[in-house]
Amino acid sequence: MKGHIPVSLFMLFVLLVIAGCGSGSSTDKFALRAERENKTFPQRLNDSITVDSTTFDKENNTVSYYYSVTRGLDDPSIIAAEYVNIWNGLNRAIQNAVEMKDYLVAGCTIRYIYYSGSTPERLAEFKFNPFNDDAR
Repeated sequence: MKGHIPVSLFMLFVLLVIAGCGSGSSTDKFALRAERENKTFPQRLNDSITVDSTTFDKENNTVSYYYSVTRGLDDPSIIAAEYVNIWNGLNRAIQNAVEMKDYLVAGCTIRYIYYSGSTPERLAEFKFNPFNDDAR
C-alpha cells in the first residue's frame, strides 16, 4: 500500500515527539534562559514583590521562579486566604504571556515559590502544568 504508514511506525514517531518535549535542545535552551535571567535578578516588581531567581530542572522539565514578598503580603494568613485568587491570576498570566509560550508548548511545569522577605519562611508554591490545569 503506497503512501500508507504502518501503525507501529506512526506510534514510534508519536512517542519520539512526546519524548522530545522534555529533552534535548528545549531543555538546554530553558537552562540557558534561566542562567541569563538570573543575571538580571533580583528584580523588584512593585513595592511588595521581588523576583529573586529562577531555575530550570531538566530532569523534571520544570521552570521555577523564586520570589520574596514584603509589607502586607509578608503574612502567611493573607497568602493562605487568597491562595485560589493568586493561583487563578498567575494561571491567566501564564496563558497570556508571550515569554511563557515556549514552556507551555514544551509541556513544562511552571512553579512560583514565594518566601517571606522578613523571615526564611516559605509562604506558598503555585504549580502549573499545561497538561493538568489544576496542578496546584
